[in-house]
Amino acid sequence: MIRKLFCWRKLWKHKITIATITSIVTLAYLTLISNQVQKKQNIHKRNAQFKRNHKSVEEHIEFKDNNVDSRGQHYIHTIYSKSALNVDVKDVTLSVHLGINELPLLSRLAATWSCPISSAVFVDEAGYQTILKTFLGCHVSLFKHVTIRMVRPVLKSDLKLGVLSQETKKLVDSPPYGEDICKRFDHLFESSETNSYPVNLIRNIAMDGARTRFVLNSDVTFLPSKGACNELKEFLNTQFSDFETFDTPPKRAFVLPVYEIDAKLGLDSTSLTKQQLLSLWSRQKARPYLESACQDCHKNTDHSRWQEQKAQNAVYLVQWSHPYEPYFVAMREALPRFDERFESRGHDRLSQTCEMFMSDWEFYVLGTSFLVHPGFVQSHSNLEIDSLHQMSQAADQYNDFIKLMNKKYPTSNRTCEIPLKFTL
Repeated sequence: MIRKLFCWRKLWKHKITIATITSIVTLAYLTLISNQVQKKQNIHKRNAQFKRNHKSVEEHIEFKDNNVDSRGQHYIHTIYSKSALNVDVKDVTLSVHLGINELPLLSRLAATWSCPISSAVFVDEAGYQTILKTFLGCHVSLFKHVTIRMVRPVLKSDLKLGVLSQETKKLVDSPPYGEDICKRFDHLFESSETNSYPVNLIRNIAMDGARTRFVLNSDVTFLPSKGACNELKEFLNTQFSDFETFDTPPKRAFVLPVYEIDAKLGLDSTSLTKQQLLSLWSRQKARPYLESACQDCHKNTDHSRWQEQKAQNAVYLVQWSHPYEPYFVAMREALPRFDERFESRGHDRLSQTCEMFMSDWEFYVLGTSFLVHPGFVQSHSNLEIDSLHQMSQAADQYNDFIKLMNKKYPTSNRTCEIPLKFTL
C-alpha cells in the first residue's frame, strides 16, 4: 500500500513537472510570436511615417541652382525650416562642414546640440537629391534647429553617379519587405567614403548660414559636452551684455578644449560631463586631441590647467603661435573668413586663426565646456605618402598666405611664420 502511494505521488509530481514545462514553453512561444508581430507592426509604422515624411520633403524642397559661390565654381542651395528661421539672435550657432557621405554624423550631432546648427554639405554625386530627401525623410526632426546648405560643382561633369545614390534610389523605389527603410538607409553610409572637397569654402558657406550673434566653428565628427549649448549661451550673453554700446565687436575668442576618447568605449553618440571626461582621462581612455598626430596643434590650450578649473567663467588667457588650431566661440560679425585658396588638409584652419592673431585677437580658454572626438587619431607617420605630399604643398601655400597677411597688417608686430622646427 505504501509502495503504491509512493509511486502515485512520484507520477503526480512528474505530471506536474511536464505540465509546468509545457506551460513555460507555450508562454515563451506566444511571447516570441507576440514580439515578432509587434516588431513587424513597429517597422510598418516607421516605414509608413517615412513615406509621409519623404512625400512632405519632396513637396517643400526644391533644388534650384540660383546662387553661386564667390568664384562662380559651385552652386549653393539653402534648405530652411520655419523653426530654424525663428532663432534667438543671442543664441550660439554650431557651424559645421561635411561631405554628403557624412550625413549620419550630422543627425548624431543634432541629437546632442539643442541650439541652432548651420551645416554646409558638399555633394559630388549626381543623385544627391535622392540621398538628401531620403535622409530628411528619416530624420525629419533635424528641421527643428538645423539649416542645411547644399554645395555642388557648377559643372555637371564633376558630378558622378556613385554607389550611395544608386543604392538609395533602389531602396526608396523598391523597399525590402519587412525591413526598416531608415535603418537600411543608414547602413548604406557605413561602406561609403568621403571624397575631398574645398574645405575652407565649405566652412565659410556654413558660417554664412548662421543667424545668431555667436558662432562656434567645429567639425561634424566632434560632439559637444553635455549642456554646452546653454552654458555657452549664458556665459557669452553675460560677457557681452553691453553689446549694443560697442563701436566695434570685441576681438575675444573663447576656446573649448578638445579631447579624443577610446572608440572601444562605445561613446560615439554620447555627450559627456567634465567629471566623466576626467574619469576617462585618469584611466587613459581619453587624451588631448591630436596628442599623437600633432602635439603642438593644441598644446597652447594647456589641458592640465583646464582640468583644474571648476566653473565656466574660470577663463584664462592663452597665447597663439603656429601651429595652434583651437576650436572657439566668438562673435560672428567680427570673425575673419577662412582663406578659400586652401582647398585641402594642411594649414587650412590656420588661415583664420593667423589673421585673428595678427589683428590683435585674444584667446581665452573656457572653464567647463569642451568638445570630444570619438576615437584616437592616428599619428602622421601612418598617413599615406600622397597625404604627406599634399601637406607639404599646403605649407608652401601657407608661406604665400603669410606674405599677404604682412601686407594686410603692415603695422602689426606679430607674425604667423612657421617656426624652424616645423620646417626641418
